[in-house]
Amino acid sequence: MDTQEKFQIEMDTLVYEDQSELFQLIKKNRLFLKPYLPWIDNVQQPEDLENFFNRSAILQENKRGMNYKILYKNNIIGMIGFFINDDEKRIFELGYWLDKDLIGNGIISSIIPEIEKICFTTFNSSAIEIRCAIDNIASNKIAQNNDYLFQSVIKDYFEFKEFSKDCNVYRKGNKAY
Repeated sequence: MDTQEKFQIEMDTLVYEDQSELFQLIKKNRLFLKPYLPWIDNVQQPEDLENFFNRSAILQENKRGMNYKILYKNNIIGMIGFFINDDEKRIFELGYWLDKDLIGNGIISSIIPEIEKICFTTFNSSAIEIRCAIDNIASNKIAQNNDYLFQSVIKDYFEFKEFSKDCNVYRKGNKAY
Protein backbone atom coordinates (compact mmCIF):
# COMPACT_ATOMS: atom_id res chain seq x y z
CA MET A 1 0.00 0.00 0.00
CA ASP A 2 1.54 3.30 -1.06
CA THR A 3 1.23 6.67 0.68
CA GLN A 4 -1.59 7.83 -1.56
CA GLU A 5 -3.61 4.71 -0.73
CA LYS A 6 -3.08 5.30 3.00
CA PHE A 7 -4.94 8.59 2.61
CA GLN A 8 -7.98 6.54 1.61
CA ILE A 9 -8.10 5.00 5.09
CA GLU A 10 -11.00 6.31 7.14
CA MET A 11 -12.47 5.67 10.54
CA ASP A 12 -16.19 5.87 11.28
CA THR A 13 -18.55 4.97 14.11
CA LEU A 14 -20.02 1.48 13.95
CA VAL A 15 -23.72 1.24 13.13
CA TYR A 16 -26.02 -1.79 13.27
CA GLU A 17 -26.10 -1.94 9.48
CA ASP A 18 -22.39 -2.89 9.55
CA GLN A 19 -23.14 -6.24 11.21
CA SER A 20 -23.17 -8.38 8.06
CA GLU A 21 -20.06 -6.84 6.47
CA LEU A 22 -18.17 -7.02 9.76
CA PHE A 23 -19.17 -10.67 10.16
CA GLN A 24 -17.86 -11.52 6.68
CA LEU A 25 -14.52 -9.90 7.55
CA ILE A 26 -14.32 -11.83 10.82
CA LYS A 27 -15.18 -15.06 8.98
CA LYS A 28 -12.44 -14.41 6.40
CA ASN A 29 -9.87 -13.70 9.14
CA ARG A 30 -11.04 -16.21 11.76
CA LEU A 31 -7.95 -18.45 11.74
CA PHE A 32 -5.61 -15.45 11.74
CA LEU A 33 -7.40 -13.68 14.62
CA LYS A 34 -8.15 -16.75 16.74
CA PRO A 35 -4.76 -16.91 18.56
CA TYR A 36 -5.17 -13.30 19.77
CA LEU A 37 -8.89 -12.63 20.27
CA PRO A 38 -10.72 -14.93 22.70
CA TRP A 39 -14.17 -13.82 21.52
CA ILE A 40 -13.65 -14.96 17.93
CA ASP A 41 -15.16 -18.44 18.50
CA ASN A 42 -18.35 -16.86 19.84
CA VAL A 43 -19.03 -15.20 16.48
CA GLN A 44 -20.46 -17.90 14.21
CA GLN A 45 -23.18 -15.88 12.45
CA PRO A 46 -23.95 -12.17 11.93
CA GLU A 47 -26.52 -12.18 14.75
CA ASP A 48 -23.76 -13.12 17.21
CA LEU A 49 -22.48 -9.55 16.87
CA GLU A 50 -25.71 -8.05 18.22
CA ASN A 51 -24.54 -7.97 21.84
CA PHE A 52 -21.28 -6.35 20.78
CA PHE A 53 -23.15 -3.63 18.88
CA ASN A 54 -25.49 -3.08 21.85
CA ARG A 55 -22.54 -2.81 24.28
CA SER A 56 -20.78 -0.42 21.89
CA ALA A 57 -23.82 1.86 21.80
CA ILE A 58 -24.02 1.85 25.62
CA LEU A 59 -20.28 2.59 25.92
CA GLN A 60 -20.64 5.55 23.60
CA GLU A 61 -23.82 6.82 25.26
CA ASN A 62 -22.20 6.70 28.71
CA LYS A 63 -18.90 8.25 27.51
CA ARG A 64 -17.01 5.12 28.56
CA GLY A 65 -15.56 4.24 25.17
CA MET A 66 -15.99 4.09 21.42
CA ASN A 67 -15.69 1.51 18.66
CA TYR A 68 -14.90 2.45 15.09
CA LYS A 69 -14.82 0.59 11.82
CA ILE A 70 -11.70 1.10 9.73
CA LEU A 71 -12.56 1.72 6.09
CA TYR A 72 -10.53 1.46 2.91
CA LYS A 73 -12.37 2.50 -0.27
CA ASN A 74 -15.62 2.38 1.74
CA ASN A 75 -15.10 -1.27 2.76
CA ILE A 76 -14.61 -2.35 6.36
CA ILE A 77 -11.06 -3.68 6.81
CA GLY A 78 -10.88 -3.81 10.61
CA MET A 79 -11.83 -2.19 13.87
CA ILE A 80 -10.29 0.06 16.47
CA GLY A 81 -11.76 1.18 19.75
CA PHE A 82 -11.17 2.08 23.36
CA PHE A 83 -12.95 1.66 26.67
CA ILE A 84 -12.32 2.76 30.23
CA ASN A 85 -10.62 0.11 32.36
CA ASP A 86 -9.78 2.26 35.41
CA ASP A 87 -12.48 4.78 36.40
CA GLU A 88 -10.53 6.36 39.22
CA LYS A 89 -7.40 7.07 37.17
CA ARG A 90 -9.27 7.60 33.85
CA ILE A 91 -7.15 5.01 32.02
CA PHE A 92 -8.56 3.68 28.77
CA GLU A 93 -7.58 0.50 26.95
CA LEU A 94 -7.10 0.59 23.17
CA GLY A 95 -7.81 -2.43 21.00
CA TYR A 96 -7.72 -3.06 17.27
CA TRP A 97 -7.66 -5.73 14.60
CA LEU A 98 -7.19 -5.62 10.86
CA ASP A 99 -7.72 -7.80 7.79
CA LYS A 100 -4.71 -10.13 7.62
CA ASP A 101 -4.05 -9.10 4.00
CA LEU A 102 -3.40 -5.49 5.08
CA ILE A 103 -1.14 -6.05 8.10
CA GLY A 104 2.22 -4.29 7.92
CA ASN A 105 1.10 -1.26 5.93
CA GLY A 106 1.02 1.19 8.84
CA ILE A 107 -2.77 1.45 8.82
CA ILE A 108 -3.28 1.15 12.59
CA SER A 109 -0.36 3.49 13.30
CA SER A 110 -1.88 6.07 10.94
CA ILE A 111 -5.15 6.01 12.93
CA ILE A 112 -3.73 5.97 16.48
CA PRO A 113 -3.06 9.75 16.67
CA GLU A 114 -6.73 10.47 15.90
CA ILE A 115 -7.87 7.91 18.49
CA GLU A 116 -5.50 9.40 21.07
CA LYS A 117 -6.86 12.89 20.43
CA ILE A 118 -10.45 11.71 20.92
CA CYS A 119 -9.57 9.70 24.01
CA PHE A 120 -7.49 12.43 25.68
CA THR A 121 -9.68 15.42 24.80
CA THR A 122 -13.28 14.22 24.48
CA PHE A 123 -13.03 11.46 27.10
CA ASN A 124 -10.55 13.25 29.40
CA SER A 125 -8.30 10.20 29.66
CA SER A 126 -5.17 10.40 31.81
CA ALA A 127 -3.54 7.53 29.92
CA ILE A 128 -4.15 4.95 27.20
CA GLU A 129 -3.01 1.35 27.45
CA ILE A 130 -2.44 -1.21 24.74
CA ARG A 131 -2.63 -4.76 26.05
CA CYS A 132 -1.50 -7.40 23.59
CA ALA A 133 -0.50 -11.03 23.73
CA ILE A 134 3.23 -11.38 24.22
CA ASP A 135 3.44 -13.46 21.03
CA ASN A 136 1.50 -10.91 18.94
CA ILE A 137 4.55 -9.38 17.30
CA ALA A 138 2.60 -6.94 15.11
CA SER A 139 0.62 -5.44 18.01
CA ASN A 140 3.70 -5.17 20.21
CA LYS A 141 5.46 -3.29 17.39
CA ILE A 142 2.49 -0.95 16.97
CA ALA A 143 2.64 -0.03 20.67
CA GLN A 144 6.40 0.51 20.56
CA ASN A 145 6.36 2.45 17.28
CA ASN A 146 3.70 4.82 18.64
CA ASP A 147 5.70 5.69 21.78
CA TYR A 148 3.75 3.57 24.24
CA LEU A 149 6.02 2.58 27.12
CA PHE A 150 6.20 -1.00 28.33
CA GLN A 151 4.70 -1.27 31.85
CA SER A 152 4.36 -4.93 32.77
CA VAL A 153 3.27 -8.44 31.87
CA ILE A 154 -0.10 -9.70 33.11
CA LYS A 155 -0.19 -13.47 33.47
CA ASP A 156 -3.11 -15.36 31.91
CA TYR A 157 -4.81 -12.14 30.78
CA PHE A 158 -6.38 -13.60 27.64
CA GLU A 159 -8.55 -16.61 28.46
CA PHE A 160 -9.33 -18.95 25.60
CA LYS A 161 -11.34 -22.18 25.82
CA GLU A 162 -8.26 -24.42 25.78
CA PHE A 163 -5.56 -22.16 27.24
CA SER A 164 -4.66 -18.68 28.43
CA LYS A 165 -2.05 -16.15 27.30
CA ASP A 166 0.03 -13.53 29.04
CA CYS A 167 -0.11 -9.97 27.79
CA ASN A 168 2.28 -7.06 27.58
CA VAL A 169 0.92 -3.75 28.87
CA TYR A 170 2.07 -0.55 27.17
CA ARG A 171 0.98 2.93 28.28
CA LYS A 172 1.02 6.49 26.98
CA GLY A 173 0.14 9.38 29.28
CA ASN A 174 -1.86 12.49 28.45
CA LYS A 175 1.11 14.87 28.18
CA ALA A 176 0.60 16.19 24.68
CA TYR A 177 -3.03 17.22 25.13
